Amino acid sequence: MPRYFLHIRDRDGFTEDVEGAEFDGLAEAVAAAIVGARDILADQIEEGRPLDGDRIEICDAGGSLVETVKFADIVEIKPSFRRY
Repeated sequence: MPRYFLHIRDRDGFTEDVEGAEFDGLAEAVAAAIVGARDILADQIEEGRPLDGDRIEICDAGGSLVETVKFADIVEIKPSFRRY
């Protein structure tokens, strides 16, 4: 099975996935990145942090970037609630 590395790039910098994980293929690695991104998003929302620009960069075993999962692409932002 191929090994992929799910690096996190956000406003605070870059968090390297030094171990990586084996997946059946790129589609499974992307699915895992989406689950991970949603967990991170939940924490960011709870903390009141901005959601713009954060992403998970998926690299293959050779270090080549093969896919990017942008946090903004996996969540629907609805207009803020307005009280009358």
